[in-house]
Amino acid sequence: MFKRRYKHIHRLRVIANTLAKHGFGYLLDILGISDVLPPFKRVQWDQTKRLSRGERVRLVFEELGTTFIKLGQVLSTRSDFLPKDIVKELEKLQDWASPVDFSTIEKIIKEELGGEINELFTFFGSEPIASASIAQVHEAELITGEKVVVKVQRPYLKEMVETDLEILFDLARIADRRTTWGEKYHFTELVEEFSRSLGAEMDFRTEGRNADRLRENFKGDARVYIPEVFWDYCTSKVLTLESIHGIKLNQPEQLASAGYDRAELALIFAQTMMKQILLDGFFHGDPHPGNIIVLDRGALGFMDFGIMGSLPPEKKNQLAQIIIALANHNSDLLMHTIFEMGVVPSDVNRKELKAYLDKLRDKYYDKPVEEIKIGDAFNDLLDVSFKYNIRLPSDFVLLAKVVIITEGIVKQLNPKLSLMKVVEPFAKKLILRQLSPAELKKTLGAYMLDYMYLLTEVPKLVRGLREKIDEPEVKGVIRHEGFERLMVKMDQLVNRLSFSIVLLAFSILMSGLVVAYALGTPKKTVFFNFPVFDVGFIVGGILFFWLILSIIRSGRL
Repeated sequence: MFKRRYKHIHRLRVIANTLAKHGFGYLLDILGISDVLPPFKRVQWDQTKRLSRGERVRLVFEELGTTFIKLGQVLSTRSDFLPKDIVKELEKLQDWASPVDFSTIEKIIKEELGGEINELFTFFGSEPIASASIAQVHEAELITGEKVVVKVQRPYLKEMVETDLEILFDLARIADRRTTWGEKYHFTELVEEFSRSLGAEMDFRTEGRNADRLRENFKGDARVYIPEVFWDYCTSKVLTLESIHGIKLNQPEQLASAGYDRAELALIFAQTMMKQILLDGFFHGDPHPGNIIVLDRGALGFMDFGIMGSLPPEKKNQLAQIIIALANHNSDLLMHTIFEMGVVPSDVNRKELKAYLDKLRDKYYDKPVEEIKIGDAFNDLLDVSFKYNIRLPSDFVLLAKVVIITEGIVKQLNPKLSLMKVVEPFAKKLILRQLSPAELKKTLGAYMLDYMYLLTEVPKLVRGLREKIDEPEVKGVIRHEGFERLMVKMDQLVNRLSFSIVLLAFSILMSGLVVAYALGTPKKTVFFNFPVFDVGFIVGGILFFWLILSIIRSGRL
């Protein structure tokens, strides 16, 4: 039935044959799709090759092309639910493809930019300087004289990727229904997330906006350089960036001969990455040495902005908590943060998990902060999530990968520099920023309406429940001795809870106002010359005293 109804049967057979060829034919039986590949057509697994499981998985992804290479690269960051041997092999995935014929590139340029190459460029290299599964890159020169690199998407890529994604969605849905792996890992959600990220990576305008945003975040910092985007020469399939040249960070001999201080470069790189992660919440997602060069003036030049990480405020706070917990050997805070950030199975043994985290704490307990390798610590956290089936958010897993890569480059440049010592002040700065009057005002403003709605609705819900239970048809079914006393107690509890919440919110608001006036900042808190914060404070005070009066009148405090 599956074979008869499936429109991409040829591509599905290629995938099935590739799995069988490398010893994963049993997956076809588990998924119930073995009928797409009759036994007499199935390529037999040559066991004489004696390849490891991880090597065979990598070969499957490489042979299946663009979509699967990109999927393998994403999975290489997911050591929270994949075994280490597979992760290590997926990290070796080679994203390389044979160059597209230059006549095809000329055709794409004309279709996308609306002109012949010789009309748009005074020079356009016919041989690509890089060729990958999604695009290839050519050196060129604009008619205005700027040296650029032009990234051109491969032809018919969108159609091929859409076919593969449709197949992956179907296989994920089958796996979620039929296997215990699906119940645990929710493959459909993983494919949906992968589909979004791949779609963004294939739209080169997104990469251009990423470059612009990163450049804005480092505006005024002479230590970092982000190439300019030439938007008149950009579409979803063509990206034109300023060409920059220098020495790669993983070429220590060339750096030394050029007179660069490697220790200083290590510190600049570490501080640059920590600013992106902890303060900006927007960071380069693939900072391997090939994407970072040292320019003539000593600045770090970043390239390739297709993969970027983004951390919302709550994720940045959780990261800061992890760093502080590691630095202070606080396993309770570490466990709390892991539960807060991940999807923890309901049947997890919390006592056992706590004991495991205590062992991790002891591992780092006697070490000074400067001797703690934050990359090792993140690997340990990923091991914890794998061992206890804790699903961490993908942005945090990407962050862990970036931190591990960053520490590796830092150690290569300067073995004496501790990334933990660089990270710690950024984490403290982030936490202090969250406690500033401006952030407190923002937080209270965001949640004040929710608090007010909650306070007005809870008493109504309790009274509605009470009235419902007093109805004749319900009264005969559910009745408990002392029920009226229970409802009075519930009213008192709700009133005290309401009182406490409003008192806390009002106290924080008043503290923020006092601090703000002490710093001389309230004059700026206006909107069309209307003092929003001050009026909000007065309204909050009126509501606060109105609530107290209502509770006192009810006699149920």
